[in-house]
Amino acid sequence: MRTALRVTVRLADVDCLASRWIVETLLSHHADCDVSWKPGPCGEISFEDTDDPTRQIVFPDRILAAWRQTGRFSAMPLQMAPTLASVTGELARETGLGDIWLFEKGSASHLVVTRCESHRQTVNVDLIGNAFLILSRAEELNSGASDEHGRFPLSASMLRDPRVHSRPVVDEYSEILRSLLSNIWPSLGHSRSARRLVLTCDVDNPTVTYGTPLLKWLRQTCGDAVVRRSQERVWTRLRTRRIARRDFRQDPAYTFDWMMRTAEAHETHWIFNLMTQLGSHRLDGSYGLDEDYIIAFARRAVAGGHRLGLHYAYESGNDQGALSEEIERIRRFLGDVAQASAGLDARGHYLRMTTPDTWNCLADAGVSDDWTLGFAEAAGFRAGTAKAYRPIDLRTGRIIPIVVHPLIAMDVTLMSPRYSGLTHDQSVDRVLSIWDAMRPTGGDFVLLWHNDSLITAGEKAAFRKLLKRFAPRSGDVAPD
Repeated sequence: MRTALRVTVRLADVDCLASRWIVETLLSHHADCDVSWKPGPCGEISFEDTDDPTRQIVFPDRILAAWRQTGRFSAMPLQMAPTLASVTGELARETGLGDIWLFEKGSASHLVVTRCESHRQTVNVDLIGNAFLILSRAEELNSGASDEHGRFPLSASMLRDPRVHSRPVVDEYSEILRSLLSNIWPSLGHSRSARRLVLTCDVDNPTVTYGTPLLKWLRQTCGDAVVRRSQERVWTRLRTRRIARRDFRQDPAYTFDWMMRTAEAHETHWIFNLMTQLGSHRLDGSYGLDEDYIIAFARRAVAGGHRLGLHYAYESGNDQGALSEEIERIRRFLGDVAQASAGLDARGHYLRMTTPDTWNCLADAGVSDDWTLGFAEAAGFRAGTAKAYRPIDLRTGRIIPIVVHPLIAMDVTLMSPRYSGLTHDQSVDRVLSIWDAMRPTGGDFVLLWHNDSLITAGEKAAFRKLLKRFAPRSGDVAPD
């Protein structure tokens, strides 16, 4: 049962929507809050008990103050190489955090909480501003930086240091805030949020032989041989080609039944995101929702308690008209296979999105939950969090009516030679190291694994190993 708090927040500009958004988002991680807003002195953000204003926590207000004055990322007092500040004493014991990364220029090397007369506490670090900086994705706004697929690259981010993007830095700030608030509201306690594994699959290629043109089959097989250097994948394709051309159930990439049985055995479920038509871009999928093998798999998924969502096309993320057409098709299809849901999950093909434009388009087109936000180049935390949240459009102050579920790791990111180039065992270790980093803060470890990454016996064995390794590390690996 969540705690209900009556909180008064004081800040210099109570009408600033960005300030309200970050405060309410951080508070929502821990409690249901009745928040009152009152003017406060410049340079401070304070939290106080509405029923006893002497019980108060005061943070410096520098990063948000710079944003309020200029509305420009470049005007914030930031350093591109973050500082590691130590957390000690009672606060370290309560949160399980020995240090935190800070992005403000001239940040202190130690987080210090000064307890003054009565119940007033003063913190020397601008935690709220640091959280705003990362969670709002302010650095992406009009940045102009992009990779070959039009995605904001990790190399252009303040989070590019692997030691930084491997940790949920915003969730760590939030955990420190929770610990400090518990001194005013003891009902918050010191229990930490649970960790949860959420399995997702983007269905790019439901089959690699059945219904696949010979030229495409040859190109993919050559890719397995030359790029992935996987003799096992090549042999599997060659061995199954004759029978898989006639029976989709024998196609080596049609692994959905195995995926669902494996997940169910570990008491979790999948979200499968489907494309809706033959794509207009060469990188889009080559199947439609009326295919017999798609209908068969979808009905099995719904019957087994798994969810189906939209995998919107390569060029649809910022195209309201194209998105609306795809959403109409997927909703009609979900009705046909009897998935009952008021909301709609979605993820962009190739993780293509532009913040906040894509979220605005998705929300306006009727998508309730987006699962795209992640770095393609490396596993980790693009927004510093493993917790779902509603994003803000910093240009308008609009709280976008969509829930963002940050993507933490993807099979292609881990194993593709273009990105991390890890082996199966190294990929398992990498995923579990990030899972361990979430221990103090909790949250959802959103994992993306494609069905055509589970073609060979070796690939399936590695994935089973991953699920088995998750289980003993958490008592709450549960269905999503």
